[in-house]
Amino acid sequence: DREERLAALTAAQQEAMEELQKKIQLKHDESIRRHMEQIEQRKEKAAELSSGRHANTDYAPKLTPYERKKQCSLCNVL
Repeated sequence: DREERLAALTAAQQEAMEELQKKIQLKHDESIRRHMEQIEQRKEKAAELSSGRHANTDYAPKLTPYERKKQCSLCNVL
């Protein structure tokens, strides 16, 4: 009777350990997937920023002229 309970307990512990290992593996796989997505997004962003053209007009620079510096009439400083 004692041996059967011990065997059942050992089997339950083994099953619980296997379930935990599956959960850990799933979390690890999900983490790797998210990491690869982030790397891909960064590559796309870097390629977008390094190219002369802007794929999205939201990030395109504005075509406004710079302000001209004014000279002080009292002290002649720009």
